[in-house]
Amino acid sequence: MQKKNLSTKAGVILAQSDTTIGFFSPDCHRLNAAKHSPKNKLLLQVCPHFLDLPRVPLKQRPLVRRKKATFVYKGREHGRAFRVVQDPSVLVFLKRLGVVFSTSANLSGQDYTPEIALDLADTIVEDERGLTPKEPSTIIKLGHAHKRRLR
Repeated sequence: MQKKNLSTKAGVILAQSDTTIGFFSPDCHRLNAAKHSPKNKLLLQVCPHFLDLPRVPLKQRPLVRRKKATFVYKGREHGRAFRVVQDPSVLVFLKRLGVVFSTSANLSGQDYTPEIALDLADTIVEDERGLTPKEPSTIIKLGHAHKRRLR
């Protein structure tokens, strides 16, 4: 059976991530439009492999490999946020999508509502865990020598 490219057909995907329920899409503008967020709002990028990450400061690499968190650091263009997913349930679909943008499954500035999340999604991926909101990931801002916890 030939693998289908999910990234072009899936649109906005609603799924349980390794932390909480969220939206995924290869197009950040599509996610911002669905959530009624500003067009230029920067979003987290979720990666299935460590090799997909942009260059991480050498001193911070061990932390990025061992800690289940979102990391923000300055890239060549501007600050970027990344998280490598290691949960096998999430990797099932994430490996087929590759690096995608991710955000919480709610309207901008509002709490999670299942009906709204289901309405905004084009594709729903549900596994044995179901779709339940949980604590979001820790956010750590990395510098060349220092780190700071943002959430």
